[in-house]
Amino acid sequence: MKKILFLLFICLFAAEGSVFSGIIRYDGLVLTDIPDFESSDIYGYNFARVNVANNSKEARKVKLFFTSYEKTWEVSKTVTVLPGDIQEVVLYFPGTNQTNGAISVEVDDKEVEYKHGRLDLRRSRGYSYNNNKYVLLDSAVPIKYMEDVATPKGSKHSSSSSSSRRRGTFGDIDITQFTGSNYQLYKNWLAYSQFQSVIFTQNTFEKLGAEVKNAIFDYVRTGGVLTIIGNDIKLPDDFYYLPKERDEKAGLKAAEGVFGRVFIAEERKQLQGDAEDNPATNDSITYEAYSKIMEFNIVKNLTNSSLSFTPEETLAFDTIELAGLSILFAIFLGPVNILWLKRKKRMILIFLTVPVISFFLCFSLASYYYIFESSVLNIKRNTLIYLNEKNNKAVTLADYCVFSAASNSEGMRFSDSTSVLPMDTNRRRNGIHNNIGSIILDSGQHFANGWIRARTLRNLKLSSVESVRERIQVTYENNSCKVMNGLGEDIEEIYLLSKANELFRGNSIPAGKTGVLTKDKSPTKR
Repeated sequence: MKKILFLLFICLFAAEGSVFSGIIRYDGLVLTDIPDFESSDIYGYNFARVNVANNSKEARKVKLFFTSYEKTWEVSKTVTVLPGDIQEVVLYFPGTNQTNGAISVEVDDKEVEYKHGRLDLRRSRGYSYNNNKYVLLDSAVPIKYMEDVATPKGSKHSSSSSSSRRRGTFGDIDITQFTGSNYQLYKNWLAYSQFQSVIFTQNTFEKLGAEVKNAIFDYVRTGGVLTIIGNDIKLPDDFYYLPKERDEKAGLKAAEGVFGRVFIAEERKQLQGDAEDNPATNDSITYEAYSKIMEFNIVKNLTNSSLSFTPEETLAFDTIELAGLSILFAIFLGPVNILWLKRKKRMILIFLTVPVISFFLCFSLASYYYIFESSVLNIKRNTLIYLNEKNNKAVTLADYCVFSAASNSEGMRFSDSTSVLPMDTNRRRNGIHNNIGSIILDSGQHFANGWIRARTLRNLKLSSVESVRERIQVTYENNSCKVMNGLGEDIEEIYLLSKANELFRGNSIPAGKTGVLTKDKSPTKR
């Protein structure tokens, strides 16, 4: 009898455990989570991916979402899954540690109860408390062998690691690894935006799919750091090596990728511990090389302006307009009203005309406010754009500031290749847990209800990599050159440096028009 009860207990425990095993089975649908790495709560974006398989005979509407503990904000995506189809649904959002931990599911507008299973959102690791640097390490390199790399020899340091959890901490470096196959790595650069550096061996990187490689290179373009342990890799056309940053002693060479860096670090043999039993441990780099890599951070202060609005910019109408409107009604209410009533010999009606005129005054002011001020949406931005006309690609870094006199339920829309990080007025990262609103991912990123609130300043830091067709066409003639403005916006001022190291200047070129640039005779140094 005891054995039967024991077996029943084991079965019940297993059944209970399956509820939290990362799978949901409901009415012909099977939802399973995809292997991932642990996320950062203050850097970049967090991701959650779920495969949705429809084994039923009809199309199903599936909504995946999660909220904060207080349900003040929500991130959601809704898809339609055809019969027999499998879709990967991705939830991505600015990093936060204030989620309720579980991904909720609605099928055909009906929420699925936990008894059918549960999908847990991976917990972030609380980097906001120590400001450690966050690194993604190739799963082919055991984390414990990064200890000598991340800390100088002979120094005392705190370290901890867990190969089963694919994470480790050495000094001020936090390391995580991807738990799935490299073919399951993200194909969107936003997933890597939470890392200060991404480290791969040359062998692993060369075997990655083209979409994954492009995503990692886009991460570099926006200011990220890619480290390759090996000899060399094929770089995109807009990347180039920096001979002056080559360090033979550290076994390190560097390449610039728009706003980021690619470091090629030579393999150094680690002949300690069980290295002979585990060939993967031979893939390592020197502490000197690693220090140089982790020192690189070009984007942090590249766009760091504190944008704001003056009081005059936030008013629907200025004091002169208000004073003029008040004087106009005072004239009608006083002299005009009295003279008209006296002429009509109906002075008794003054008790009627004064309230009526006052009502129209208040109604006019309220209508003016509603029509004009409620439609006022002030936007300021400082933008740095790298335009690669050859590859039709634009890399953008921007500070973005929004102010609205009234709440706007339409919110803001961005593409799915744009990083949108809320900031406070002191330029500190301000996670979505400090905001009230929703992010809808059905088509791009829709920062909807609550993101534009009445008279609330909204500061954002934007980074994006987009495919574009905008360009300028340049033709040289004698000592001048002509520029056709195909950027879609008027050019106020333009500087152009030719391959012959000649500088040309011009201004006021309307969109779609051609302007002439004159040669600057002052010496130019490169």
